[in-house]
Amino acid sequence: MRFLCCHGFGTSPEIMKHQLSKLQKYCDSTWEFHFVAGQYEGPPDPHIATAFPGPYLCYSLDFNTADMKTAHESLDDAFANHGPFDGVLGFSTGAALLAAYLLEKVHLDPGKPLPVQFAIFASSIPPLSADSTYTELMLGSLSSKDQERIRSADYSQISQLPEPVRSSLSLTARSFDILKHVHGRPLSDFFNRTSLEVPCILRPDFYEARLSIPTLHCWSKNDPPVFKESARLVESFCDSRLRNTYNHSAIHNLPRVSAEVKDMVSAINDMISRKQQARL
Repeated sequence: MRFLCCHGFGTSPEIMKHQLSKLQKYCDSTWEFHFVAGQYEGPPDPHIATAFPGPYLCYSLDFNTADMKTAHESLDDAFANHGPFDGVLGFSTGAALLAAYLLEKVHLDPGKPLPVQFAIFASSIPPLSADSTYTELMLGSLSSKDQERIRSADYSQISQLPEPVRSSLSLTARSFDILKHVHGRPLSDFFNRTSLEVPCILRPDFYEARLSIPTLHCWSKNDPPVFKESARLVESFCDSRLRNTYNHSAIHNLPRVSAEVKDMVSAINDMISRKQQARL
């Protein structure tokens, strides 16, 4: 069983290997994990910097449509040069990247099978668009006043935007703010742009693509509300008959307590069984 893995912001394949070390202790010894390195250097989580040497990597720095498209192309390269893979496993921004990547594959060619048979999304942040047409649909027809509200990067101004832009950009803003200790940038760095350069969340009511493969969604029952909301957003794109959710205690992390790691391995095995049954 081969997994393509994507790490979180400001970490690296080596750091993600450490995050997965306990899982690898309890999983099938034949499982193989291939890690895709982010193409940009970025600031590390302060806790990461004291425990692990750099480089600290990320798949995107600006999170706009063009940046996300480049990240998708890096995944295309990984599948072409290192595949095939049975499934994907992503953490945080890596999970969001994989979710958006697979959804775009469905959107562009609904009849074509996905390059993997299952997906594990761990502590995903909101999936961001790499599709300029979708971003134009969401943000391209705003009035000049509403564009000013976005550029202000002010929550009181964002709250006056029309739906669905208001709720989308509210989640975007809260997500970037709660991760500010990692990326180190003010919200205005992401919002004080032309509207089509603003990070644009994929929404199930505006993006018809769905994942019809078994999925496992892992996140902490102790996570702040914005992380829980983000994880549930990814869940909403996945077939309810084929998805499962596992909640653990490690805040915005992979489980570290042995009993919870074993439970996650069991949940992965259950998902793989669903994948195998679906092929019968």
